[in-house]
Amino acid sequence: MLFSRDPQKELQSLFKKIESGRASDANIVSLVQLLDKQPSLKPEAIRMLISFTHKGDMKVCSSIISSLNRLAENDLRLAADSIDAITSCMQRAKEGFHEELLLNALEILSGIYQEYPEC
Repeated sequence: MLFSRDPQKELQSLFKKIESGRASDANIVSLVQLLDKQPSLKPEAIRMLISFTHKGDMKVCSSIISSLNRLAENDLRLAADSIDAITSCMQRAKEGFHEELLLNALEILSGIYQEYPEC
């Protein structure tokens, strides 16, 4: 994906898709690429992902976990900073028996625990 000249606008566009539960794999890859190129946006990205878990449904949680899974491949610390979002999505997944989401979330948490056992 080509990034707009304003990374902030690009980030907001991607977050609108995540928040609505319409994020595709390409959108998630674009988010990871954007955050790799613009690391100063990472704290805002974490805040937004966490806020989406409090008002989102399972599609939103699925997008969040997919995003964090991809982000964890390059920056496990970023995923570690998102434990609240992960556990919130896990709680929703548990209530609805969404096994795939639970497994993906557990994969992230396992990686975090191996790298950062103090979390």
